[in-house]
Amino acid sequence: NIPKASVSKFGPKIGERVITMAAPQGVYHPPTVPIFAGVYSGEIHDVSALTTIPSLPGSSGASVLNSHMKIVGVIYAIAATNPNISLMVNHRMTIDFIKKAKKILKKKNQSL
Repeated sequence: NIPKASVSKFGPKIGERVITMAAPQGVYHPPTVPIFAGVYSGEIHDVSALTTIPSLPGSSGASVLNSHMKIVGVIYAIAATNPNISLMVNHRMTIDFIKKAKKILKKKNQSL
């Protein structure tokens, strides 16, 4: 009975607050999950963007959400020397991935 997360139509703006819910290093206690907040710092190149969301190993794959709880990216790497910096797949690439995945799943379901 939990509503699914939806993807934002718009990417985050530099300086915008973003959050993620992750269990870095396996730290969690169901039914709760740690919530981390940071600031969207901008795109690095055509795939990645930088945030100041604190992250540790195990954070990868966590959705990055805007203030409307809409997905704007996905964490995929951390800065080993600074746990307050994380890299995320940018908004455009996140949308592209979801579109491709939906197509593949649709084809797979049609062939069943």
